[in-house]
Amino acid sequence: MIVNESKLINLSLKLLLISALMLVFVFAVGILSFSEIETGDIALDMGAELLPDQALKTGTDLCYGISKQKGFLASQDSGKTWAVKNEGLPTKLVYPATEPQVRTLTGFGVDPDNPERVAVTTSSALFLSEDSGEHWQAIPFKNKVGRIYFTAIALSPFDKDTMVVGSSFAGIFETKDRGRTWTNISEKLRFLYQGAGFWEEIAAITFIPEDPGSLLFACGFGNGLYLFPKSRQTALPIAWDTEGQKYPGVTGNDSLPENAAGKEPELNYDSLITNLYFMKNDNPASDKPWLLEIGNMNGIKLASLNTNRLVPTGVVGLSLAPYRPDQAKIHRLNRAAGKNGIYLRADNVRGKKLDTYLQFMQKNGFNALVVDCKDDSGFITYNTQVSLAHQAGAVRPFFKMEDLLSKTKENGIYVIARVVVFQDPRLHRYQKYKYAVWNRVTNGPWSTKEYWVDPYSPDVWEYAIAIAVELQTLGIDEIQFDYIRFPTDGDIVNATYRYRTEGMEKIDALESFLARARERLSIPISADLYGFNCWCRVDSVNGQNLDMITNYVDVICPMFYPSHFTKGFMPGVEYLERARRIYRDGTRRTYIIADKRSLVRPYVQAFLLGGETRMARAAYTKYLKNQIEGVMDSPSPGFTLWNYGNDYYMVTQPLDELLKK
Repeated sequence: MIVNESKLINLSLKLLLISALMLVFVFAVGILSFSEIETGDIALDMGAELLPDQALKTGTDLCYGISKQKGFLASQDSGKTWAVKNEGLPTKLVYPATEPQVRTLTGFGVDPDNPERVAVTTSSALFLSEDSGEHWQAIPFKNKVGRIYFTAIALSPFDKDTMVVGSSFAGIFETKDRGRTWTNISEKLRFLYQGAGFWEEIAAITFIPEDPGSLLFACGFGNGLYLFPKSRQTALPIAWDTEGQKYPGVTGNDSLPENAAGKEPELNYDSLITNLYFMKNDNPASDKPWLLEIGNMNGIKLASLNTNRLVPTGVVGLSLAPYRPDQAKIHRLNRAAGKNGIYLRADNVRGKKLDTYLQFMQKNGFNALVVDCKDDSGFITYNTQVSLAHQAGAVRPFFKMEDLLSKTKENGIYVIARVVVFQDPRLHRYQKYKYAVWNRVTNGPWSTKEYWVDPYSPDVWEYAIAIAVELQTLGIDEIQFDYIRFPTDGDIVNATYRYRTEGMEKIDALESFLARARERLSIPISADLYGFNCWCRVDSVNGQNLDMITNYVDVICPMFYPSHFTKGFMPGVEYLERARRIYRDGTRRTYIIADKRSLVRPYVQAFLLGGETRMARAAYTKYLKNQIEGVMDSPSPGFTLWNYGNDYYMVTQPLDELLKK
């Protein structure tokens, strides 16, 4: 067979061209896939591994869910595949993203009568969609209570302009005109009141389709399920099963009616309700036209509501994406667990002073030590090699790191390096206040009795991280970041931030710093936070948000100092007993919000303040002991004694037996 040579050449060229195009296509697909994996944008048409953290089934093939990473999700095939529906929802800008991401959603609700109507909440805003999430519109919210953190929302099946929202600490609000006006409808539910103007969290809420105007709501932290009649005068606890057993509590909040005083209920994750929703019952043989979906961290249960009792009827088969730590995270958590210690300034960790404190620790059963390595004055207290520290005149060695680590290791002590981040007088003054928080009025550096650097500045982030990385290299067991926040005292209305990127909020700046630190550090990271910022879900004025922070750190260290809670908090509880409950309930609540992503190791108040200084020895001994007992009675035992002067006079009796309980 004779083949024309020119045709053969042309055919070969065509084949080469086709091969080249195929290679380009494969390469392009490879780049696209790599980009998707890196940014987390998984192919939505396949639904691969795109699962919600919380979800609801509407009674048809339509399902909804929310994801911390992806935002709002919708499924048209009963949850087999999911698609992202975020058009019109607010965004955030966080390192290392080059483009805005959807801001974290905190709750969602669906109209039982028209499932195409769905609403979502962020911590501070409300949004409604009437086309299954294709488009979103903002719902206005104005109130007289000040700051608020939304946790739940429900749409009325009787009136499209009526909806209710639940909050973390401000109660329940209702609008009948699509957000133009709102009414606080929970003011008479005094069992929710925690004192000092704060109310128990409303974790989930829904309208009852068979009883127009009535609501069903769940308190946060497992504190019960309640029927809220249309009269809005009271709330009735709902029993869970046919035996009349009340829905279990977990926090021991004795002010709530379903928890008997003195009981110490176990942590029951089934009681941590995240969603409530009535869907139509498709069983023609049933006399119950509606079934209640009860969502929690483990899935969705079904029940029918009989007056004030729930009767279980099954489960909803939807796949969720619960938090699962990787092996590196598990290793860090195990390494940081079970640590009880004290805090020492840098001038007390050398020579005979250190020996004295080590003897004190051994006598009391302590196994951890927090030491200042970058202190409140901005000084680096060991001989650092970080160049910026030297340029800023911030190096003031108090001890030799090798000597400290050698002696503590000999004594089996876990060493935690405290690194103060954004309150830094040395860096504040560096190069004519290059990184200082600025005063918009005087056009000069802003300060009070403290000196702050700009938390939006990547250079400031890098400085603290460089010190932390060096400490890790030297052999420190854990890095503890303190002052991870914006200033709260003084004329903060005049404070401005010159390094703020458009679209980045305070919480985003702190998240960016922590995300960057997590990339660089392999040892456990802990974070010191305001006590009340760990008691409930809150977007604090200082930028701290516990739910966000636990995505990056291994240990949360709340400062639950009883003296720092206002006198009206926990009204009617005797002061020493109040100290125990603050630490017991606070540690449990922090642990629940952390959702197993972080351990909780509070700072215990080992100093007296104000009127406490008049306490007799027996009283302050009990005061300290009660705090520790509260921590030890939590799911995450472990604590650090804090006394800035390092004078632990409140320890009048050995604590080792208490720590063994």
